[in-house]
Amino acid sequence: MRQTAPQRLPYLLEGRGLALSLAFLLVLAGCSGGPPPEHFPGERFAPNGDHRQVFAAPPARVCGAAQAALLEQGYVLTSVSPDQLTLLGTKQFQEKDNRFATLQVQAACRPQADGTALFVTAVESRFDVAKQTQKSGIGLPLVGPVTVTRDSSAESQVQRGGETVEDPSFYGRFYAAVRRALSRP
Repeated sequence: MRQTAPQRLPYLLEGRGLALSLAFLLVLAGCSGGPPPEHFPGERFAPNGDHRQVFAAPPARVCGAAQAALLEQGYVLTSVSPDQLTLLGTKQFQEKDNRFATLQVQAACRPQADGTALFVTAVESRFDVAKQTQKSGIGLPLVGPVTVTRDSSAESQVQRGGETVEDPSFYGRFYAAVRRALSRP
């Protein structure tokens, strides 16, 4: 029977190599930052929150007042359901030269025994305008020293962040505007 020499383990699995490999893997695992934070544990689903207000009027009239409140403040109605009971308004704000924010307000009217519940949610999204420049050229060495270049640039939006507006005063001001619109003939 023929004996073979014992196989040597690769350097990474021996002595100092093993310790260095494990240290490298631990550092790499630490850089991952762990899982992203969860935002849903804070959801209370409490009754009568800031996103709901009851009005003593029929749903079509309440949603019409919500439309008027948005239009009077410069919002563009980007979506209105066929039954006119759900709508989405959008307004853009310039922050700096290459930064802007978009505020989207969604409203839904639902009938209930004592009138109409108006549900409103606003989402703010923040964007940067990124300019990308491309240069391309072509040379014709056989013809002579002729080079044709072309520059082109394009702008694109890059979203920096966004979140649901949770400020109770924002919703209070919106509901006050709806009440004013409802009081008009």
